[in-house]
Amino acid sequence: MYEINKQELRIKLLERRIQLTEEQRTEQSSEIIKHLLNSDYYKNANLIFTFYSMPEEVNTEALIKCALSDGKRVAVPVTFAAGRMEAFQIFSDTKLYQDKLGIRSPDPELSEPVDPEDIDLTVVPLLGYNLHGYRIGYGSGYYDRFLPRLSAKCTKVGIAFDNQKIDSLPAGVDDYPLDEVLTPQGFVKLQSRIETHCHSAEFSIDCGRSLAELVNEAEKKNFKVLTLTDHYDKDIIKGRAYPGKTKVGSNPQKDEWIFNLDQYVDFVQAEQVKLKERNSCTELLLGIELGYQDYLAEDYKKVIPNYPFDLIIGSIHIMYLDDFAINGNALYGQGKQKAYDDYLKALIEMVESGLDFDVLGHFDYVIRYSGYADPKMYYQDHAELFDHLFKAIITRGISLEVNTRTRYRQIRSREQDWGMTDLAIFARYYELGGRMITPATDAHAEEELFCLISETIRRLKQIGFTQGTYFKARQPIYYDLL
Repeated sequence: MYEINKQELRIKLLERRIQLTEEQRTEQSSEIIKHLLNSDYYKNANLIFTFYSMPEEVNTEALIKCALSDGKRVAVPVTFAAGRMEAFQIFSDTKLYQDKLGIRSPDPELSEPVDPEDIDLTVVPLLGYNLHGYRIGYGSGYYDRFLPRLSAKCTKVGIAFDNQKIDSLPAGVDDYPLDEVLTPQGFVKLQSRIETHCHSAEFSIDCGRSLAELVNEAEKKNFKVLTLTDHYDKDIIKGRAYPGKTKVGSNPQKDEWIFNLDQYVDFVQAEQVKLKERNSCTELLLGIELGYQDYLAEDYKKVIPNYPFDLIIGSIHIMYLDDFAINGNALYGQGKQKAYDDYLKALIEMVESGLDFDVLGHFDYVIRYSGYADPKMYYQDHAELFDHLFKAIITRGISLEVNTRTRYRQIRSREQDWGMTDLAIFARYYELGGRMITPATDAHAEEELFCLISETIRRLKQIGFTQGTYFKARQPIYYDLL
């Protein structure tokens, strides 16, 4: 799906770039490099990874010459078989050769390789970019495989002519975003990267990545906010609920989907201190995902307010005392209409229970494990229930989460793309007055952060949404959707 769209887009972008005259390319290239040389990114960089430009690209000759003259280390790409690209250092007298793609590069047998972890500034070519920092290149995927290998300290800057911005860019699950885009007018204002729903191996049983790994990836992707929201599903043990064995706030039983709340808070606060000490670009916030069951509401109300959470997500993973991701026979065996109706009714019950939470988490979670031929949830099939649910959260100031993990899992596991949840659902929420919207990836691994958010935001903007919502100290903070 993505490649068909991208190939068509590449042709259009190549045609657009060819329309620039040689004089325009020279003038715009000069302005771009001037902005870059005057930036702190360049001034503070010891090792710069850039490229020798092709005739139609932004000319990088002046950048390379100035960097070498300023005593900086400079590296450029060398491509190998199987889509591999490595960085090799160059000097003013390095002899260059043209590779099979026509790109000038040094002989790897005669040059010194550079560890990607040592690079401070990376300058990236592109055919087009969007305001979320995603780029489209020539289709070989070299940079999408190379950029994740860079360290968090490295700034990734795409350089673009005036006519290379595009509004609609299909960003797939393997595409890697840039930190900055630089045009002749200067650095472009890009979408703030906010994550309000992710999990760590330390406190969520179903997660295989540590908080340190998530934080490192968030820093590498230049996230402004990362909110940890580990699962707190009281009484759930190996796919089944065992009500009332212990109190909310107690230590977990073996295999129970909860954690010691005091240890959790201490752990996150210790990581927050580390981030502040190293002046990280990413602010780590403390959240929790509360798994609702009716008999737990009162205990949650007594215990959870005693902790300094920035964000509380309310969600449901259990129906009829079963974790339906593991054992969904009772739920899904009723048929799609009844199963989805019952799930929406449970969400309404949670909202109206008086449980104090900020974001309604993955309202479409029920579709993930259904196994139905068409698992998608449609507004028209549950109109009255959706209206009831949306009016309830709007009245209470609860934000609606747009969770991309359902779609991500489908692409990864089945190589199918369901697309976003029925847009009519979000359009109806907007029509009823809903403006608090929270795009989130529900990341269980670092590579999932920001995944599919770009298209999600584009679709939300088409409906009329102009701002996203995250929470700090339980208060909503709004940011522009670009």
